[in-house]
Amino acid sequence: MGLAYRTLSYQDQIVPQTAYKLHGSSSPISSVSHEREATVTTCLVILMTFLSATSPPGPGVPSDIDGTLDHLPYPVEQPLEWQWIQKGLTVGSTRLQIKPSDPLSKQWTLDARLLWSQPGRTMEISNRSDYQLPSNNPLRTRRESRIGAAGAGEKRGVVASEVDLEEARIRIVVQDPARGSQVDRTIPFPAGTVLLENQAFEHWLLIGLLLDRTEQRKFKALIPSEFRILDLELKKDRVEKIGSIETIRWSVLCRDFTAKIWTGPGGSIEKYLQGELEIRRIRAPAETRPAPPEREPASGGKDR
Repeated sequence: MGLAYRTLSYQDQIVPQTAYKLHGSSSPISSVSHEREATVTTCLVILMTFLSATSPPGPGVPSDIDGTLDHLPYPVEQPLEWQWIQKGLTVGSTRLQIKPSDPLSKQWTLDARLLWSQPGRTMEISNRSDYQLPSNNPLRTRRESRIGAAGAGEKRGVVASEVDLEEARIRIVVQDPARGSQVDRTIPFPAGTVLLENQAFEHWLLIGLLLDRTEQRKFKALIPSEFRILDLELKKDRVEKIGSIETIRWSVLCRDFTAKIWTGPGGSIEKYLQGELEIRRIRAPAETRPAPPEREPASGGKDR
């Protein structure tokens, strides 16, 4: 069973907070140790993964995917990287690998790590998520975080979740190792709901896949560490090029925040933009160079 990191007001000391926060509003979350409402701040990056509650794929889930990972627009078991840029400066990166499991288990894993730093502030988050094949329904996650600020020490957190597909519900556990406290809840997770978690950019990969293959554009998004749901809508803007890669730019609309994402071939996520924060895919030079022009076949010698 796994989870994602709990974002409390302490995080304002760590993560650049601006008027264009990803989840603009504050909402309450219960604390086991104090039994009071604590202010929940918002995060830098949203992650989403689609879930249907039944075993044929539900609305928005591609039905033409077989039991392999060939449908993903990314290489399997190879390092992938997205660079975090703020005000023109590189401040971090998300590195991940897509890992197949035993073919009999019909599962695959997204293993990601975020490293982020600015003067006096650091953030390190590891996130492992398991998915079902062929539906790509999330099965479980485990997220561990270490966030530090000069003069404020280091804060660690663990958030884990496990989805019960048959019962359409999700169990969420949020742990604070320093206090020895834990929140353990099971809440509804209706068909078509999206999982969304803080600073977990890697799950946009699944959103891009669905944007490329389906017509669903409106989603209910559950943030496990905050036990709340947001209404999201994605609207297609226009076609743009990033280097030699042709992409589609999308607007992400929500009452709490707005953002942009760019999807490439097969729904690959090439870029994310929210205010001054840009997250851009780092591709090998061979992937971004234009294809060389075709040469005409050499002709035979001419008679003189």
